[in-house]
Amino acid sequence: MESRNVVYVSHYKGQRQQPLRNVYIPAPTLVRVLRGSKLLLWRGERVEVTPERWLALPAGQSLTFVNEPGATGFESVTLSFLVQPPADWLANVTLTEKAPCLFSDASLTFCFDALVNGTEHQLAEATQQHLAMALLAQLHDTGALGLLFPGNKMTWRDRVSRYLMAEPGAEHSLEKAAQALGVSRATLHRRLKTEGYPFRQILADIRMGYSLTVMQKGCTVTEAALASGYESPARFSERFKQIFGVTPTQYRQTIKSF
Repeated sequence: MESRNVVYVSHYKGQRQQPLRNVYIPAPTLVRVLRGSKLLLWRGERVEVTPERWLALPAGQSLTFVNEPGATGFESVTLSFLVQPPADWLANVTLTEKAPCLFSDASLTFCFDALVNGTEHQLAEATQQHLAMALLAQLHDTGALGLLFPGNKMTWRDRVSRYLMAEPGAEHSLEKAAQALGVSRATLHRRLKTEGYPFRQILADIRMGYSLTVMQKGCTVTEAALASGYESPARFSERFKQIFGVTPTQYRQTIKSF
């Protein structure tokens, strides 16, 4: 029986400066810079993210940032949670307007690495679940869990996003998503409309974010378009530039020399 991942892991590298805007965060996500730095624009404030300072981002954010390679190149790993912590851990969460940063320590790093390695080695779902809860417990212990989970209820946008993350390039429809989430098509349409996020917009956001990770693996623009559910590379490139502010070719050129 195939294991279902309880987190989504992505790796990013760059040999040149990578400016990106409107990068959608579909699930609570830890961003750990391994080399170089990330300059994030957060509510009008410039925040520098370094190997000692992680980002802890709640779902639903759209980020504008620049990945700075420095002398050794840029490298980061992101870990997005597809599971929720126990509700009582979030009972006394205090909302903050400060930048969503936390300083790493040996315990957080150990749990982070164990979860990333466990996911990439396709450990059993139950094992991954325990590793995920261990990392969330460490975050809870440091008082940083509220940065990732500012509330204990998921929006319908969050639910749909996490469903789509499993297979961004597949043929998706509102009907299929509703069935997977256990509601009628009309109910899901109404709830997403109330939140102000049409299904097609959520799907486009997920696919565009996925295309970044695909190109990080060396795929061509055409390959990235097809993997992200676009039959037309031209339409994909147009959408990519519209959202991120650079073309897919320009983005590929920042990763390495092909």
